[in-house]
Amino acid sequence: MSDFFTVRTAYEFIINNCPSRLDKSILQSCDINNYLTENISYAADMSDKIKEDMLQSVSIANGMVQAGERIVDRGEIIDNHTYNVLRSLKAIHEAKTGGHADTRHHTGRAIRARLRTDVLFLALPMVFPLEDIP
Repeated sequence: MSDFFTVRTAYEFIINNCPSRLDKSILQSCDINNYLTENISYAADMSDKIKEDMLQSVSIANGMVQAGERIVDRGEIIDNHTYNVLRSLKAIHEAKTGGHADTRHHTGRAIRARLRTDVLFLALPMVFPLEDIP
């Protein structure tokens, strides 16, 4: 099952590999290509399903780290293995958090900026008091 043939290549294969007791000219005169048909068709939906199943079975992690094991020290040069371990840890972390770490970070910064602005506007009248205008 390693080879697939079109109608033409199947015909050529039969003619070129006919047994020695048969005459090729007689075999060619039989028009056996009229009896050859394609019997395999491409099913895109099944192929996509199998492809997705195979992709789901691929691990997003690469490398092995024991609990408590130091991955990299300060000033240490990061080689390919260390980079793959760090990238895998990042992918696992994002998968666990749903990839919302950046959203929480930006939301926290926005809240802090709003609080600073509110405190500034509340403190302004203390620094520059408004006198009663007659």
